Formats: sequence, C-alpha cells, structure tokens
Amino acid sequence: MRSFIKTLKRYFHTLRYLKLIQFKYRFLRQFPKKINFKTIKNLPLSSFSDPIWIKSKKETFDGEYFYLLNQKIKFSKDVWSKTFEDVLWSYNCNYLDFINEQTKFDKTKYIFAWIENTSIEQGISFDPYPTSLRVVNLIKWCISNKNYDKKILDSIYFQTIVLNKNIEWHLLANHIISNLKALIFAGYFFDNEQSKKWLIYGKTNLLEQLDEQILKDGAHYELSPMYHNIIISDLLDLVQINNLSKTKNDKGFEVALNRKINSMLNWSSNMTHPDNEIAFFNDSTFSVCPRFDELKDYQNLVSKEHFQEETENISYMSDSGYISLRTDMGKMIIDVGSIGIDYNPGHAHADSLSFELSINSRRFLVNSGTSTYSRTELRNFQRSTRAHNTIEVNDTNSSDVWDIFRVGARAKNINTKLITKDNKIIITSSHNGYKNFIGGNIHQRTWEIEKNKLLIKDKLIGEDASCASRLYLHPSVEVDSINENQIKLVHADGTPILINIPDSKFILKDSYYYCGFGLALSNKCIEIEVKNNSCRLSVIKL
Repeated sequence: MRSFIKTLKRYFHTLRYLKLIQFKYRFLRQFPKKINFKTIKNLPLSSFSDPIWIKSKKETFDGEYFYLLNQKIKFSKDVWSKTFEDVLWSYNCNYLDFINEQTKFDKTKYIFAWIENTSIEQGISFDPYPTSLRVVNLIKWCISNKNYDKKILDSIYFQTIVLNKNIEWHLLANHIISNLKALIFAGYFFDNEQSKKWLIYGKTNLLEQLDEQILKDGAHYELSPMYHNIIISDLLDLVQINNLSKTKNDKGFEVALNRKINSMLNWSSNMTHPDNEIAFFNDSTFSVCPRFDELKDYQNLVSKEHFQEETENISYMSDSGYISLRTDMGKMIIDVGSIGIDYNPGHAHADSLSFELSINSRRFLVNSGTSTYSRTELRNFQRSTRAHNTIEVNDTNSSDVWDIFRVGARAKNINTKLITKDNKIIITSSHNGYKNFIGGNIHQRTWEIEKNKLLIKDKLIGEDASCASRLYLHPSVEVDSINENQIKLVHADGTPILINIPDSKFILKDSYYYCGFGLALSNKCIEIEVKNNSCRLSVIKL
C-alpha cells in the first residue's frame, strides 16, 4: 500500500505542471492523421545567395561506417528503418548530419538510399524530431551544392508535410523550436502557397516560443548548456537563410532573432569553462553542440550583429539560477536555482547547489555528465544527486528524477545571497528538496572565495539525517597523498592543490566522468561523511 501511495504521489507531481496544450496533443497523438501526398510536377523554389553554414569538425559517416555516439556501425540499406536498442543512435543516424560534413565522397547516393529504404510506417525515421533536423540538413545540402534533383525535392516536401501534421506541441521546449525551424526552412526553400503557410506559421509560433523559452538572463529555460548552444546555432541558421533569400528577406524577423542570440551568447559565455567547452549541468556532454567560440565565429560570418562579451568577474544569472565567477583561482560555476521549466523538465538532473571549478585554465571539480538516454540504471545515476558535487540526504535525490525524462516532486531554491567584501566573495543559497521527507531538512550551502582559497560550508536545517557530500575530480587530476584530514592533488598543469576536510571522515572512490554519449573516463570521487548535519571543507591552490 505504501508503495502504491508513493507511486501515486510521483505521478501527481509529474503531471500537475503540464499545460493543457500538452494534454490535448498527447491525446490527439493516439489518432494519427492521414497523409495525402501527390507529387507536384514542378515544385517552385526560391533563389538564394551562397551560404556559409557552420561546419562540424566531426565525421559521422565515411561511406562505409557510421561513427555516432562513440559507436561504429557498418552501413546497410536498412540502417535507417531499424530501431536499435539505443533509440538515440537511431535518431542520430536519421538526422543525415553527414551530408553537410567536410568528408569527400558522393553523398547523393546515400540520400537516395535513405529515400528508398524508409517509410512513414516503419521505424522512427519520420518521428518529428529527426525529421526536423533532416529537413534542415537536406535543404542546406541542396542550396550549398546547387543540387535540385526532383526525387530529393519531392522527399523534402513530403517530409515537411508529415512534420507539419505532427508538431510536438505535447513536448514543447527544444523539440518545438526544432520543428518550427524546419517549417521555416521549408517555407523559405519552396515557393508556393503551401510553403508560404509553413513560413508564416513557423515564424509566428517560433517568436512566441522564444519569448517564453528564453529567460531574461539569456538562458534557455531547460537550463542545459548543451541544448542552449544547439538553439543558438538554430537561430543563427535562421538568420542566415533569411539573409540568403533573394525574395523573402524579413528584416523584422532578423532583428528579433539577433536580440535573442546576443542574450543567449552571454549566458553561454558564462556557462563555458576556460577550455571553451560547456559546463555539465542537467543533460550536457561534449561533441553534441557547437562551442561558444564556434557560435561567436558563426555569428560574425552570418550577421551584422557582433556579440560583445561582458568583462564582469561575477555574473549572477538570477532568472536561471546560476552564478559564474572568475577569480585568482580560476572559474567556478554554481547552481543556485530550481531545476528548470516545470512543464518539461525531461533534461533536468537533481543537481541543486552543485558546482564546477576550473583551476587556472583546466577543469578540476566536475559534475559527472551524461552518456546515455536509455532506460538504464546508468541513466538513473547520471541524473541523481549523488552524481554531482553537492550533498545527498538519506540516499535520496533532491528532486525526484525518474524514468528517462521524468521528474516528480522537485527542489526549489529558497534564498540566494551574494556578498563581496574585503576581496572576499560569499555566496549562500538553500533548497527545499528534502523538506517533505522525514526530518524536513533544508540544505543550505555557503561558498567563500578569497584569492586562491575556496571554503565550502554545508548545513542541514532539520532533524539529524544520514548525509554524504561528494566532490568529483576531473580525470586529469592525480592524487599525490592522503592523510586523515587532507588530500594533496596534482592538477593537470602541475599545480599542487590541497583539499582540507577537518571535521569529517572521507574516502576516495573510483568513479567515471561521462563526457560524451557512449563514453566514460575513469576519475576519482571524494565522498565525505556529513556528521551533525554540517560539513566544511576547503580547496587551496598552492
């Protein structure tokens, strides 16, 4: 009975935040719309100037093997229609990213192979998300190569019709932006009455969604640095196709996009480590999104707007709940907010009051990252509180992350204070994720930063609880020596670092750093026993 009530509460807290439009379209998805398509004898096309699309440095297909998510799979004609155990791999395969990569082989025959060996009835090829990315990739390829083969054009047109009838209003968030981007691309590319409808519908709804999804501090509301950068790239693509169009250039649309892009680039800059890669908060990992410096370069190529990076050493992004600090020690990024948008927290982790630290220009303390979207214990671990640099109470997550993309009851930030005094920065923040459990604990954490020293003080307000605090070391950090209250480490650049833990016992555990889909690097975790509901430790750069 207790288990049933717990499950009931979980479903209640998961569903209570959904919008009516999400319920509506989840219901309608049970009744797929019929697609009536007749090839158009002469599909009219718009004319474009020569493009400069952002170029991926990856090689995902060489004509014989796919290299996706750190897996190598041999090409076969049914590779796109199969549903692999890892659905994300199937999705990535169906994006057709490789057609716009710098590899030198005949892409045309593989585009034909995709067209001939997929159907709307089979596999996940025509799911809205991969369809959205593939439509954009095919249009980019056609414009870049000036290849307007009738078979390819018919396929793009048909795919867009299918997408238009299956917009992911049940999900919203980053998926709806990808859907609308594809409709806009097709609206610019084709030149008939149907394409005009796609263009108007796409633009109108995209601008509305951007106003809702991009917070005042520039963050995309899912609070994933990875998806945030993907969306910046999407918007820059839209700026470019608008500017390339010789007949449909819309200055007002460009201005609206650039306003969002500059705001988002500022947040991206703050959430980027000195190695130019994203921080690992929520679902984020390497080799999926463009880096901040690549996005800035892309903007310089396609837009008259040029982002001016802020020079502030302290950036408190209060709408999204992150603080970015540049100090003598290096760069620190702190999560002092809630988990993200309540009606779609699918990419959220239970990482409240976690942080990452780069010392000098190299990563030192890291959250564990993301390597899978499969329904596995590994996925559960990577979203859990124990996979992050924060405190876990009674072996329970601060937010109830469950299944692959679900969240039940969730932590809320209570109060954040940031004080600078006498060359010292003091940040205090709390969350209520454990308040509804036995003991009713509030977790309060304080960071004090002064020159080359970081002091962290944790306090649990409530009944005595079983707690553990964890610090995950970057794989490049080496352990030099350990004694009862101190660990001496050697940073990647040779800098010695001391971690003092004066009041608590700790152990050094083997762990993994998940820095790519399908990728895990060995690292170490310092697990600290929290006694009497309090803990303090210091990190000192020598």
